[in-house]
Amino acid sequence: QDELGSAKRFSTEMREFNIEPVEWSFNSRSRENNTATLSGSVTFADGSKRDLTIILINDDGWQISGFRFDE
Repeated sequence: QDELGSAKRFSTEMREFNIEPVEWSFNSRSRENNTATLSGSVTFADGSKRDLTIILINDDGWQISGFRFDE
């Protein structure tokens, strides 16, 4: 899996799949060494909501490594 890197690339990837988030809320975060996890929810332009987990890595600056929508 390629790392997503910047927030801009993350946004571009989501738009390519017609995913348009309009609001984010993170209620959990954890960090171990150079890896961090953010968990919360996202609301999309169509009004639907999903739980979301974002994985970050710190390799000379924090970057998005991956994400998943939880059921």
